[in-house]
This record gives sequence, C-alpha cells and structure tokens, in this order.
Amino acid sequence: MKITLRAGGILKNKLKTDADEHTMTIETKEGLTLREILKQADVPEEFVAFAIVAGEVQRLKYVPKDGDEITLQPPVSGG
Repeated sequence: MKITLRAGGILKNKLKTDADEHTMTIETKEGLTLREILKQADVPEEFVAFAIVAGEVQRLKYVPKDGDEITLQPPVSGG
C-alpha cells in the first residue's frame, strides 16, 4: 500500500522529503501501525507527537489505510 507522510515544524529537517513540499510517499505492508511505518522510514519517533489524517488527530498506534495522507506534528516546544 502507498501512503504519503507530510512533515510539520522541525520534522521538515528530519524527514527525507520530496523537494520543497516536505512530503514522502512510501510503500509499506498493510496492517502496520504508524509507529512501525515511521521506524521503516527512519523518522525518529521522539520528533512526532501526533498525526493528522483526514482532519482527525491520530496517535502512533493508528493503522493507516492505502492512500492516506498523514501530516506528522512535532511536540510543542519553546520558552
């Protein structure tokens, strides 16, 4: 199955993305959690607080479906 990962915030520097769009399209097995897919894509889990899929907040235990576009959001930080 194919899914698209879109990077937000500091993740733009951590994701091996296509050009300036900050997206990565990957092929993966069905049934894997987002956590497992991030590991497969070499995305450090500690930089992902949650994901947004079709306007819904999802955690790393979410199991993506073919064609999902997933926006990865980093933890909030600042001073």
